[in-house]
Amino acid sequence: AAATELVKRAGLINADSTFRTFHSLAIEILKKEREHLPFKLCDTVIPTSMEDYKLLFDLVKVYPALNNYRTLKEKISEWKRTNVSPDEAINWSRHSKGLEYYYARAYSDYERRCREEGGWLDFDSLMHECVNLLETNDEVRNRWKRKFISVDECQDTDVVQFRLLQLIFDGNIF
Repeated sequence: AAATELVKRAGLINADSTFRTFHSLAIEILKKEREHLPFKLCDTVIPTSMEDYKLLFDLVKVYPALNNYRTLKEKISEWKRTNVSPDEAINWSRHSKGLEYYYARAYSDYERRCREEGGWLDFDSLMHECVNLLETNDEVRNRWKRKFISVDECQDTDVVQFRLLQLIFDGNIF
């Protein structure tokens, strides 16, 4: 909605390719650079038929101690936004053997299954996979570099979003 409002206010031709959200930019990059990913992506990149929620429900059945799919989704999202991988989450929680460990195992299963079974990424994974691609592929990163970047509400970016900015920055960030 914010990007759409900026497009309307700017009144520029092709403004919709100028004003972007982090997620719309990540989707575009992943769609256009899909051949450089280590896994196959579905056409839409993101789940369109509630696949993410179906997977969360399945995982709550596999790990009965996690009795709420919403809490599992929030925990997975928190880890992703703070740049904690499934392996790191498992290692950190392994000693406790408590509920945190089961969340970490479910996180690992979630990441593996969404890529292997459906080839889709949730919004947080969009950012991670986009950043990973830009970090590991100089050719792709150079194609997406921009001389000028303006970020509205930059103080609200998380560490993964800020890393994306660093990777495509090739001039001035406002």
